[in-house]
Amino acid sequence: MKYPTEYNESMNTVLTQEAERYNTLLSTMDTQLKQYMKANRGRIVMNADLEALGTKMMANEVPPTWTEEAGCGFLSIKPLSNWLNDLNSRIQFFKTWEQEGTPKCFWVSGFFFPQAFLTGMKQNYARKNKLPIDVVEYNFEWVNDKKRPSGNNGTCACGRVPERSLPGGLQLRLQRDPD
Repeated sequence: MKYPTEYNESMNTVLTQEAERYNTLLSTMDTQLKQYMKANRGRIVMNADLEALGTKMMANEVPPTWTEEAGCGFLSIKPLSNWLNDLNSRIQFFKTWEQEGTPKCFWVSGFFFPQAFLTGMKQNYARKNKLPIDVVEYNFEWVNDKKRPSGNNGTCACGRVPERSLPGGLQLRLQRDPD
């Protein structure tokens, strides 16, 4: 396994969990689309679920079985065409991570579960510095480029956040709680 679970590298676990979630979504989509195509050609019976799938796709809406509410997809209110572009970008982010190694800047909004990423980042810092995780806190710093923080005591995060686009990236610097 290229990214095994390791005590000092929690991001391997984050990557593995995210890959599992995306693989589940892609498998669900593949199965349902194949079934819909068979039903559309008259090879199997068009049931209510398959008809609803086709109706949603024709209306440029994400089918309910591909959404977060169904426990399969990621949180999004985009129309289907934009949702598919977003899905492709997310998959590419994780493929690049898997093939080229840990990214210099993490696309936080591309995660199914960004809390795991934030926790993994804290765990890595705490373990590296031999600190209890509960004394580590976040400190945010805006930067204009997407380079790794100096001293490797932080992580660069990029992407869109509600009502605002990060100009280059947001550095999440970890530090020991002053108390």
